[in-house]
This record gives sequence, C-alpha cells and structure tokens, in this order.
Amino acid sequence: MSKTPPERRARRSRGPRSGGGEPPLTRQAIVAAGVRLTAARGLSGWTSRDLASEVDCWPTAIAHRIGSRHEVELAIVDAILRGVQLPSEELPWRPWFKQLLSRLRPVLVAHP
Repeated sequence: MSKTPPERRARRSRGPRSGGGEPPLTRQAIVAAGVRLTAARGLSGWTSRDLASEVDCWPTAIAHRIGSRHEVELAIVDAILRGVQLPSEELPWRPWFKQLLSRLRPVLVAHP
C-alpha cells in the first residue's frame, strides 16, 4: 500500500516531510490515494487512518489539506467522475443520457 518501507515509517518523527527528504503532501496525492483505496475496497471500505497510512502521514494532515471525511469523499468522487467523458451536446436528450449512463457504468463498477 504505502510506498514508504515500514522500517522508515517507524523511524519517522512528527514534523515537516521535507526534513526527511520526502516530497510535501499535496491534495492531489491524497485524492489519488483515495481513488486507489476506493477502487480496491469501495468508498466506505477504508478509514481516514487507512488513507493516512497510504500517503504516509497523520490523519490530521489530511484534514488540514482537504477537510472532513465528507469533503475527502467528495474530492475522491469528483476525481473519479472526471474520468467520464460527457456525450456530445448535439445529441437529443434521450440518446445523450443513454450514452452518459453507458459511460458511467464501468467507472462506477470499478469504484464501488
């Protein structure tokens, strides 16, 4: 899961990531880890601690960068749905919705 070896994680103390030569924690890294966890376990199948472990940080760091669990989930769902291409605006409404739903299904099945 986490890219940091367990022995390094155990030795890491609180403080800035840059002090240990690690890249800073970003919103994008947190959301990408959340997307991976959601694909593997479903949106309700992981905890904030699981997400924090995935990006090798404290859960409060996630709350500081994104917000509450609800806001984290919204950011993850938004990132997942951005991968769906919208149908052409020139289609009549019924074919437009049919195309949209057929494009949504594989994405939602992959991220329960």
